[in-house]
Amino acid sequence: MRLVQFNTLDHYGGAAGMATSLHHFFKERGAASTLIVGTKLGADAATIELGAAVRQAVANQPLLGRSVTQSVIAALCLRRRLEAAMGREDLGAPESRFLDTLLLDNPDLILCHNLHGGYFDLRSLPALARRHPVVLLLHDPWLLAGHCAHSFDCERWTDGCGTCPYPGLQYALRRDSSHGNWLRKKRIYESCRLYVVTPSHWLMDRVERSMLKPAVVAGQVINNGVDQRVFHPGNRETARRELGIDTAEQVVLFAANGIRESVWKDYATMRGAVAEAARMADRPIRFLAVGEDAPPEQVGTATITFVPYRSAAELACYYQAADLYLHGARAENFPTTILEALSCGLAVVATAVGGIPEQIRGLQHDGDESGLNRYARNSATGILTPMGDRAALSRAIGLLLNEPDLRRQMSASAVRDARQRFSLEGMGQRYFDFFTDILHRKKDSQVPHGR
Repeated sequence: MRLVQFNTLDHYGGAAGMATSLHHFFKERGAASTLIVGTKLGADAATIELGAAVRQAVANQPLLGRSVTQSVIAALCLRRRLEAAMGREDLGAPESRFLDTLLLDNPDLILCHNLHGGYFDLRSLPALARRHPVVLLLHDPWLLAGHCAHSFDCERWTDGCGTCPYPGLQYALRRDSSHGNWLRKKRIYESCRLYVVTPSHWLMDRVERSMLKPAVVAGQVINNGVDQRVFHPGNRETARRELGIDTAEQVVLFAANGIRESVWKDYATMRGAVAEAARMADRPIRFLAVGEDAPPEQVGTATITFVPYRSAAELACYYQAADLYLHGARAENFPTTILEALSCGLAVVATAVGGIPEQIRGLQHDGDESGLNRYARNSATGILTPMGDRAALSRAIGLLLNEPDLRRQMSASAVRDARQRFSLEGMGQRYFDFFTDILHRKKDSQVPHGR
């Protein structure tokens, strides 16, 4: 099987981690896998930076062909600048228009992760889909809306966008062109026949209600998985010695890129919840925020320590050193960090947004009237709270930190559930099965009638 994947990056971020994990998994299973990215950060020989590779391929063309291609790219770049000046959404760099003729070596199937980020012109999609089976793996709902990667409580994406309540969200608009952007995407999809994968039922439901739906030949929910050879339970005392963390402290961990400034995360609510929980605790609490380099903070009796971005192996050590994983977010799909925490045996307290309720088996507990938590002590893996509810988040933190026996029970359930549902091997096999089915569909459609 010859596979090509696209993503904005090959490292840094959940989508990049998933693309790279699948890339290596496919190669280990004997597939010929190529990863094409907007910006290449790693050293993998089978990972290609799209813009640089196209420019090199153009330079290698005969003089006449090179001149024509360069003229077309220059004209498309000019149009891109004019559209940006008009406040329209950037659909991406024009180099991707030449993927099929200059880079792709007749792949059996193309898997697209994030197509936003400016490296891939979405108008390239119909041509690719005419020549190859194309699978869209949605890590967020950007493909479904007039500009934003998440829409919070806005439902305008279901019927045309316009009068955007969040024009400043990623990707920000100079003026409200959301309706026109929505129509452009709709027209692109009308020329496509696509396959869709989402990590969560939450996101697949949004696909079913979107302008993408008519273009979907088949869709499947495949939960993300993590490499449990890396993310697994470890000895807490040993991990803390390696990281220089006091064994007397209770450690609450959160991991994300750009923690304090991310519009999708809810650092302020997490910070306040940890401070409230610390006031009721009989031991010092340290909130470890991994993914940002910043000075430490003291919030009441709680200490907040920021840790810059870490590799997977280093991050696993932080999970193993922690007592609890905290994930406060305003918008999410299916965060990989929660799967990593569960795989390492951490109970998780998280806000019930996006696909997070599909990841965590919430504990039924006294005083909870949210209706989010339905599992008994012997099967629960965490606690879910309403988005932005600092008091509920604080109570959940306090409950789990003050009951070590419950935490141990939930830890065992978390590891067991993660092995069953969120392993890299299980995820990879489900992709292989889906891809095989797609290729069988393609083969059957090419059989002449009457045979």
